[in-house]
Amino acid sequence: MRKLIIASTNQGKIGEFRTLLKDFAWQIYSLADLNYLENVNETGTTFYENAKIKAANIFQYYPDAFVLADDSGLCVTALDDKPGIYTARYGGADATYAEKFTLIWQELAARQVPPTHWQAHFVCSLCLLCPWGDMFGYTGEFHGEISAEAKGDNGFGYDPIFYVPEYGMTAAEMPAELKNKISHRAKALQALLADLPRVLALDPQAKESHV
Repeated sequence: MRKLIIASTNQGKIGEFRTLLKDFAWQIYSLADLNYLENVNETGTTFYENAKIKAANIFQYYPDAFVLADDSGLCVTALDDKPGIYTARYGGADATYAEKFTLIWQELAARQVPPTHWQAHFVCSLCLLCPWGDMFGYTGEFHGEISAEAKGDNGFGYDPIFYVPEYGMTAAEMPAELKNKISHRAKALQALLADLPRVLALDPQAKESHV
């Protein structure tokens, strides 16, 4: 059976991946399952570059597995798409999410941006690194706007201040079943799964078995 390693220790992300891959007939492990605690230095300038760095770092230890790495973040249009690739570190490594929310509101106020122009989107960039060395990228976006207050207890990260007008609620107010259909991570993973038959056909071992 093929092995897939989710290159993350973020329990929120891991939970979403496991839910989205619940019908996936592979052995699935997270870094937490493998007791892998090493921090990866994300030096890329784009989400995909950081995802590639994470995937390559894990792959060197598990070269017989498929490694799936994710880099994602919140981009606020009026803040020049900040926090962007620095989403996790926004406000400092030790900042709470309540402090991060406040910082976003403060920056919007400092720029005198009216709430009607608080558009934002989440980006998820996935990198799938295969045992034979090929690497594939997939991206998903989730559009909405910044809420003037935090609402909801579901989800994680910036979900409580990410309001989705189409549904009249924040991402943290959404049932998991809905979020896992329309989120940035869901869209990126849907693209990956749609492409997977093509990817697996490139496996040299699969080709040899048909010779």
